[in-house]
Amino acid sequence: MPNEQSKPQIDPTRAKTSWVHSAEQKQQTPVAQEHCARKFPFDVKKIALYALVFFAIAGIGFLAVNVFLHMGQQDAVSITASGPQSVQPGATTTFTVTIHNIDRSNALSDIAIATKADAGTVFPEKPLFATTQRLIDNLQPNQEHTETFSAVFWGKQNDARTIDVTVWYKLGTLSTRFQKTISYTPHIASDVVFLHMSVPEQVLPDQQFSFSASYANIGTARIGQGTVRIEFPEGFAVSKIDPDMKQDGTARTAAFAQLEPKAETIISVQGVIASSAGQGKQITMRVTTLVRNVSIELGAIQKNVLVISSPLTLSISVNNKPDYALSLGEIAQYTLTFQNNSSVSLKDVVIMSDVSNPWFLLDTMQARNGSFSSKDKTVTWNGGTDPALLVVNPGQSGAVSFSVKIRQGFTQGQINNTVAVHADISAPNTSQNIGTAIASQANIVSKIQGMIGLTATVWYRDPYSSGFAQSGPMPLRVNQTTAYSVHMRVSVQANDFRDISVQTVLPAGVSCSGNVKGDAQGFLCNPRTNEIVWTIPSISAYTEKELIVQVNVVPSVDQVGRTIPILGQATSNATDAFTQTVVSQHTQGIMSDLPDDSSVDAITGRVSL
Repeated sequence: MPNEQSKPQIDPTRAKTSWVHSAEQKQQTPVAQEHCARKFPFDVKKIALYALVFFAIAGIGFLAVNVFLHMGQQDAVSITASGPQSVQPGATTTFTVTIHNIDRSNALSDIAIATKADAGTVFPEKPLFATTQRLIDNLQPNQEHTETFSAVFWGKQNDARTIDVTVWYKLGTLSTRFQKTISYTPHIASDVVFLHMSVPEQVLPDQQFSFSASYANIGTARIGQGTVRIEFPEGFAVSKIDPDMKQDGTARTAAFAQLEPKAETIISVQGVIASSAGQGKQITMRVTTLVRNVSIELGAIQKNVLVISSPLTLSISVNNKPDYALSLGEIAQYTLTFQNNSSVSLKDVVIMSDVSNPWFLLDTMQARNGSFSSKDKTVTWNGGTDPALLVVNPGQSGAVSFSVKIRQGFTQGQINNTVAVHADISAPNTSQNIGTAIASQANIVSKIQGMIGLTATVWYRDPYSSGFAQSGPMPLRVNQTTAYSVHMRVSVQANDFRDISVQTVLPAGVSCSGNVKGDAQGFLCNPRTNEIVWTIPSISAYTEKELIVQVNVVPSVDQVGRTIPILGQATSNATDAFTQTVVSQHTQGIMSDLPDDSSVDAITGRVSL
């Protein structure tokens, strides 16, 4: 009811009743008055939102109904694929596809059956294609139809092969075309190829061994284009393979155009495994065939081989050292030490050493308990020459030896020379598990020490333009100074040398004048000790360094009538940069008769008053 203090009035323009409030009421309810004045009869925004929600729900419902109807239409068809679950590779296998219209009121029309093969399956009717298709006009309600297909399956035993079967159809008067897919998945019953490898269980490193590999078609069908592949382990080097196979990394492969039933191929292999003992290696052989240009494996076989230490070991030393540096003209004593590390006795052990190195003077060869062949340039020890090799018991060791002289002289320009010796030891096999001969080998490479030459000459009348002019009386006179030129020369052959030091002491009455020529950078003369030191950082092979020092000689009265020493013994020490050995040289002292200077003799070289 309206407030009693208000009076209703008729608005003639709106044909509605409006209430006239007092001023007091207007002040108390201004907001309400405003809302009453602006309110619409409908909320447009809410109506739009409700409409949007309604259409969304309707759309989802429509989709759900459509999906339901679609599922129902698919359920109108039953499809089965029947065939053997275990198939023989390469043989033609038949399977059937049955379509049953289980809809009670609608016929199926425009029906197509498509089969799709995996990589290892071939349809004989279309061998180059992965799919086939059959068309059926229609199928009445509750009617069924069966189609028969053929397929050839390839692979290894227990491999699964898959054929997808898809049926397209229309239902009743609907224009939409529906589809349904099932799969037929048989398994390969057995291998179609037989693989065999005869590989030894154990081999010795760096010893050649042989094995055979074979493959055969044991099925009833021809195997088309394919490949046989032998995968060798790292470190395996093929010495010979028959028939020849193409190298592919660490593997060898051979292609065949076809492999007839019962056909067999045998492959012979010889090789060496370079590996440390205790490592297991694997050799694998695979046979594949091409199915629509995809390689399908028909069989694989793996064999393991263990690389073991040799029961026999051999080592070589020279002059009782494994790293001895040889010198020209030296007698080299080679000792070959062997040991049986196995748990069984080894019989008929043979040791052979190659002595063909050109540094050996073979006419000086001495082989203790061995047989030397100058034709083959070998030394051989066996039970006939050394009874200790008839039987070598477990843990037993022994040694054989030979000696030979190293030839003299280096060839000009030949640097960093070495002498190499190779030796082998072997015994007959003691176990069938070891596929190589029981053998071992040893090598030794000995460096040849270079040569350093030291010469010292003294001149009164120096014939060399690099020397000093003569000065002072000749013959020598008491208390008078005579000057001499001292030439010291260092030369090296074959190897570079470093840290060269030459030392000598001047005799009494002889002193350095202070004049020096040549390679004098490292020269030092000590006037207190009369010592001369000449140091050279390095000298290259086949080069030389020369130092020229002027010395003054003042004879004393007690030396009258005698030749006197002008230069004491000189000594050089140098490190061979190749062999890391220290080489020393010495020179004799030089008297005043000057053996190298023809202008002075035994008479003029004597001291006079």
